[in-house]
Parts: sequence; structure tokens; C-alpha cells
Amino acid sequence: MRAALNYSRSRLTKVPDVWLPAETEPRPDWLTRDEFAAVLWHLWRQKRTKHAARLALCQFYTGSRPRTVSNTTRAKRRDGPWLDLDQEIWWRRGDDEQRTRKDRKPHRIPARLMAHLKRWDRLFDWDYVVEHTRYPGRPIGDIEKALTTACEKAGVRRIIPHGIKHTAITLFIRSGGSIEDASEYFSTSPDTIRKTYWHHSPHHMQKQAAAMGSVGRTDTHRNPSKSVQMGKGN
Repeated sequence: MRAALNYSRSRLTKVPDVWLPAETEPRPDWLTRDEFAAVLWHLWRQKRTKHAARLALCQFYTGSRPRTVSNTTRAKRRDGPWLDLDQEIWWRRGDDEQRTRKDRKPHRIPARLMAHLKRWDRLFDWDYVVEHTRYPGRPIGDIEKALTTACEKAGVRRIIPHGIKHTAITLFIRSGGSIEDASEYFSTSPDTIRKTYWHHSPHHMQKQAAAMGSVGRTDTHRNPSKSVQMGKGN
């Protein structure tokens, strides 16, 4: 609301101030790899949620937002995301789409996901990368209900579809990935990676932790003879 009012300020005679609550620290929900595998299995084993399993799998290996994955087509286009299976590139944004603060840069498709995508390409005559069998030619809608049920059956904490993106980035960082590589692959700013995910890295504060091993050791303790000589001089 505040952004809309500020945008229209020049056209309005009076604009009220809109106060926002204090910004809270980001605490994104994420799953371990085993937890996500359990959730994926429960999605896949039910015929009515297989489409949700495919969408979640694509999200996990791309770290993309749910809408980006669901709107991706198998044929090249300029007005939306699409797949280039020959070059193994996932184009998150069409050339004619407007750029926003949430950038969607292309990325290389991991080998494990490529195997699934090529198999689906052979098996299904789909327009979109994932479709529901009852609604051909249409992108997948919200899978939150299916995901919530799968989390309950798997016995893990509930996550929303966007939480799969958090899971992908978190596991990448926990595996030793750098801020720069994470930012480039997941199309997320380095500041966000550093602020929200970097504390999961095995390299986080590595130098500081090593330095703490020598905290309290003064020069006097390291060189006792120097201390004796200084005492005699006084």
C-alpha cells in the first residue's frame, strides 16, 4: 500500500503516511535432504499428487520460485520462462518480460534433473514442463495443500512451496557452496545469501573460530625471557 501511495503521490492532493512494523530477521523454513526425499516420496506415491512431485523436484534442483517453474514451457518463447533441453539451460525469464527486483537469470540444468526432463519429454505431449493430467495445456496452480499433506505423512515440519527454494539454497550453502556461486545459480542477491543463508556454511566465520583458539595468549606468555629482561631493567 505504501509503495502504491508513493507512486501516486504526484496525482493525489493528500497522501496519508503508512507506518510499517519493524523488520524482523528472516527465518526461512527448510528441510534436510532426507526430509525432502520423504516428502517427495509421499507426493509421488499418490496418483492425484504426482504433478506436485514433479513440480517440487524441479524446484529443488533449480531453486526457482514455484510460479517460475509452473509457467515454464517446453518450447522457446519470449513472454515467459522456457527450457532449452539441447543446450541444457533453463531460461527463467522470457526476453520480452519486464525485469523486476526479483531477477530470474538463466541457469545450467543439473544432470539428475535433465534425466527426468528428457524422460518427461518423451512420455508426455505437454506444453508446460509439468502439467496435471486432468488439465492438459495449463500450468500447474498452487500445490500448497498437497505439500502440507505430504509433510504431515512424512512426519516433518510443514513448508510452503516457496520453502523448497529455501531448502535448495540452504543445502547448497551447507555443502560448501560460495556466496558468489549461490547468487549466480539461484538468481538471488549476494546480500540476501549472506544475510539469510551464509551462517549454514562450513566456511562461516572459519577464520574467526580459528583465531579464538589463541585468544588470551599475550606476548608475555609467548616470550617469558623478554618479560624477565624487562623486569630487571625496571
